[in-house]
Amino acid sequence: MALALAGRAIVATGAGDDTGALLGVGIALILLDVATVGVALLLANLRGKPSAADFGLRRPPLGRAIGLLLAVAIGFTVAAVLWASALGLDGEDAQALTDRLGTDER
Repeated sequence: MALALAGRAIVATGAGDDTGALLGVGIALILLDVATVGVALLLANLRGKPSAADFGLRRPPLGRAIGLLLAVAIGFTVAAVLWASALGLDGEDAQALTDRLGTDER
């Protein structure tokens, strides 16, 4: 909890500057992740030396892991192509998306 509050203080300090605010958010997220993992390890150490199985980690069968990896990669590629097609990003009009969204380039 103290790390999360410290992260919020960092974000509040850097809120005046865009770069500082972004850096503050990044630091706050890192502190929150460290606190979460630290508490999990602390609680696991109460029972003895923790193993990977204590956290639900186990080695999957190699064939199944490769199959799932390929299925996810193909599914992501198909979804990305369909999304790009739905937004009209296929072809020479790909740069026109920023114009349609109303953003201005810097």
